[in-house]
Amino acid sequence: MRQRVTFLHRPGDAVDPSTLRITENSLTGPQEIRAAREVRTTLALDELPAELASVLKTSHELHVRWVASDAFDTVTPLHSRLSPGFHLFFTPRQGGDASESETLCRLLRKAFGGLENCQSSKDSFIALSPDRFSHSAAFQFYQPLDDLAHFARHVRDELCPEGDPLCRAQVERLTEAVSLDLSYDTISHTLKITALSPYQAQPLLVTGHSHHRTDHPATHPPEYQHERVDPYARLSDMLVNLGYDGLFGPRTVFWHVDPRPSAGTRLFTRVDVPVLDLNKARWVGPGTAAVVLLGFAWVVWKLVGVAVGGRGASAVPESKVAETKKTK
Repeated sequence: MRQRVTFLHRPGDAVDPSTLRITENSLTGPQEIRAAREVRTTLALDELPAELASVLKTSHELHVRWVASDAFDTVTPLHSRLSPGFHLFFTPRQGGDASESETLCRLLRKAFGGLENCQSSKDSFIALSPDRFSHSAAFQFYQPLDDLAHFARHVRDELCPEGDPLCRAQVERLTEAVSLDLSYDTISHTLKITALSPYQAQPLLVTGHSHHRTDHPATHPPEYQHERVDPYARLSDMLVNLGYDGLFGPRTVFWHVDPRPSAGTRLFTRVDVPVLDLNKARWVGPGTAAVVLLGFAWVVWKLVGVAVGGRGASAVPESKVAETKKTK
């Protein structure tokens, strides 16, 4: 399991890095900051209940989105929102039957509660034509859902071990969330759960288990790594998830070239093209001019020839024309 906690604040609510305290299993800061808190948890299939793992294995695409019905404040870049309620985007595997969607609906009703309209893909889902919506899920489902209280209790009972107060405390935060995103990655075979709390005053506090490792809360790798053309860097913070799914795969590794000029103050890249290098192809200019002149001269010569030939044909004596008529 991996967990990432992100605090997103506005420029006027920045946090002084000197106030942060980082230990092996915690990160603490000011007692009150104004920020939106995003918690993303990544779980492998073997960390999930067996019934849920079997449903995910039979899914080609599965996304669950939930948005609170009450108004809430947020911060850039989290302004994009769905309509309030429960949204399901589902694409079954090729050759799958209707029983798989029935099992999925049964799990969703058990986890979220109040989704009595979810029965099967045939009876409850909206099918989208793959010809018109080639990049969308095959089925969509929507139903109003007020809160995540039932979901929080279900996660606490199914995933939190007995006698683990930290896990239970983290799950209780789901009741404060204003949006929830569950996405299954068919490439890495992991389930990502992202919960977002509203933009509000809250303490800067992140705790974990003693056997967990705490990473520095940097939004991107240090700048000195950006100047290295080396596989060790393996940076992915600048050109990942741009929407070009067919161009950049999820396992793409980006290398960053040193942006400083090799000489002087001008930054440019030199491309050697023999045909365009006048120092190595001085004959290109005169040769091109000679070919153009020869072509132009040939066209003029042909035009003059046609003009002379036409004038000679029109100058036939009238006496020869009269003799020709008499002979006939």
